Amino acid sequence: MKSKKTRERILDASLEMFNKKKASNVSTVQISAAMKISPGNLYYYYANKEDVIRCIWEERMSSILNELLEKTENIKSAADLLDYLKEWMEYLINYRFFYTELSTLFINDEKLVELYKDTYKKMRDTFTDLVIRFGEEGYIINDDDVSKILSVQSAVASAVHMLNRYDVYSDKGINDEAFIGFSWIRIIAALEPIFEPHFKAEMDAELTSRGFSKEKYMETVK
Repeated sequence: MKSKKTRERILDASLEMFNKKKASNVSTVQISAAMKISPGNLYYYYANKEDVIRCIWEERMSSILNELLEKTENIKSAADLLDYLKEWMEYLINYRFFYTELSTLFINDEKLVELYKDTYKKMRDTFTDLVIRFGEEGYIINDDDVSKILSVQSAVASAVHMLNRYDVYSDKGINDEAFIGFSWIRIIAALEPIFEPHFKAEMDAELTSRGFSKEKYMETVK
């Protein structure tokens, strides 16, 4: 029987190296060298790097993502939305290589694309339902579907932009808590065009109470 301990250690080491160097810049030989095991030992558990990445997705990422999607029903205020975005950003930080290299990973592995499809559909449907509910409950505008779609797409792009700059912020001495706060600023700025005035005011007040503002963000990124 294969050792779960060694198998998990390989996933841990791979994830750390992928996040630091990008998966496209890491080989199975480098992973085994970092772990001080032979390449053959690694291949006993995983056929290749793509196999490692698929296992990270199947055994770790997808379950966390599904749990996050189940929590959207609990979002009923600006504070709830920020708490939810915090959990999302923590997840994205931990698996940032995947989302910053998504296109490359999919080009290199059709099996990964197939594994991702169902979760992506669930994610799209869940967020569509959330936007509809927010419109019905008066948090966001409820009569301009194009603006809602564009704002949500912009928010997603903002999150990915922040992930791509994670190492830059880290080199500046900005810890994960502050990084998540600045990510809030970018994501909320993308969503603001569809916020109703009362919800925008509530969000601004909530961000300020947590020690984050557009001014603080702009000062930090100079």
